[in-house]
Amino acid sequence: MRATLAAATVWALWAAAPPAPAAAGAWAQPAGGYYAKASGIRYGAEEVYNDMGRRATMGMDGERFDSVQSFLYIEYGLRPRLTVVSQFGAGRLTSENRLVRRERTATGDLEVWLKYQSLDHPVVVSPMVGVKAPVGYEEGGDPPVGTGDFDAEARLLLARSLYPLPAYVGLEAGYRLRRGPFSNQLSWSGEIGATPRPWLFVKLLAGGTDTRTSGAGEDLGVVGASTQVSEGDFTKVGGNVAVRVIEGLWLDLLHERTVGGENIGAGASWGLGLSVGG
Repeated sequence: MRATLAAATVWALWAAAPPAPAAAGAWAQPAGGYYAKASGIRYGAEEVYNDMGRRATMGMDGERFDSVQSFLYIEYGLRPRLTVVSQFGAGRLTSENRLVRRERTATGDLEVWLKYQSLDHPVVVSPMVGVKAPVGYEEGGDPPVGTGDFDAEARLLLARSLYPLPAYVGLEAGYRLRRGPFSNQLSWSGEIGATPRPWLFVKLLAGGTDTRTSGAGEDLGVVGASTQVSEGDFTKVGGNVAVRVIEGLWLDLLHERTVGGENIGAGASWGLGLSVGG
């Protein structure tokens, strides 16, 4: 396996599914319309959920994993119901223990999607298909950035407005085909968002990934920063608060925490972002 525990930790959380910057959810952009968000996210973990799903220390020598990453997320309306979505990231990954510290700055994976809003009422329904390209991967890089393989994924996005309440609910389910030695993955997410004031947006979210290994007990992973691991499951919860700075420009704060899983870091993320739309 190419990816270490450190890489699986951060990239399962931030590359397996578009993170919170995907604020538009199931709704398509109008033709010529756009939404763009630049985010900075800090992640840290000193513990893992091991192969039994139990929370444990990452290793015997005080192992810890940290990352500081930036993401650019863009949606653009190609046609009235068809939207192209892309995301690209870069950052600094650090894996360390009492004996050694490994640090690497690199670009991450590029993701490109097509989203088609097929139904408007009573529920917004949008199928979405995309690919992930490992543009920043280097063989032998430590910590590695991503898996080094192309992935393809299909998702179904659902949303419903709760009007006259200034709120909505959204659900999402996906299946990711992973090349190389890595197992395919099921993903899911749900969110509740509201605009209690014209200048304020709040959102609660939950999501997770289930790695479809070929048999019970085949999730690879033992605690330890240098363990070779690629198959991890996780459940995360979090929230997002955004305030309008000026018309069309929003500043937001994101927090997410892993609350369960197997072979995955038991860490938390904090993010700050700026978004514009038009």
